[in-house]
Amino acid sequence: MRLGKKHNLEPDFFPWGFHIFDEWLQLKYMGGSLKPYFEDNQITSVAVYGMGAIGRRLCEEFREQKINMKYAIDRNAANIHIDGLRVKTLEEELPEVDVVIVTPIAFYEIEKKLYEKMGSKVNVVFIEDIVDYCLRKRKNEQEK
Repeated sequence: MRLGKKHNLEPDFFPWGFHIFDEWLQLKYMGGSLKPYFEDNQITSVAVYGMGAIGRRLCEEFREQKINMKYAIDRNAANIHIDGLRVKTLEEELPEVDVVIVTPIAFYEIEKKLYEKMGSKVNVVFIEDIVDYCLRKRKNEQEK
């Protein structure tokens, strides 16, 4: 077995990704989900940018919670296959949705590209903000 395999990821990805998964798992163990964020903000349709580990788990959560995910966006769309989900690149037409959720760590760079492609009307949210919101809300509910 070889340890320390090199990946083509930013050095900060693994601690950041671990942080997201840790908070998300805490939320799940507390009996919560990400659904309150969408309900509280009247979001009925979403797209997800980034189909790495976090993006794929997000797709599963959306199916489980019956959140309307219209499509995914990934620069490697041709090699990504998720049952019943259209994966597009930024070069393709991107139908209007209430929000695009960005899962990679390069949020600001991707946010800029999404605004250039979809215009200033698109709402772009970082996955970390959704997880944090739902975890705080669940903790507040349990403290009452």
